Amino acid sequence: MRLFAPSVLVLWALTGCAAAIRERFEAQEIPRLKERAAFDLQCPKEQLTTAELGSMATQGVSGCGKRATYVQAPSGQWIMNTEHQNK
Repeated sequence: MRLFAPSVLVLWALTGCAAAIRERFEAQEIPRLKERAAFDLQCPKEQLTTAELGSMATQGVSGCGKRATYVQAPSGQWIMNTEHQNK
């Protein structure tokens, strides 16, 4: 039982950390991604939706009948990883 309590505490802390990272990502990175994709796809950013594709650093963006895949470079820039496609 002694080992159980510290393990639960560590798990709880890691879960909280992961949630904070995801919140920051959604608040800061997704708007930057939509800004870039709006230009690439020639679609207003308000009409774009995103979907995580395996990791936070790989995102699908759809809107205006088009879609593309983006990856986040180590520099933080979003780079289109596919030719945009019509749906």
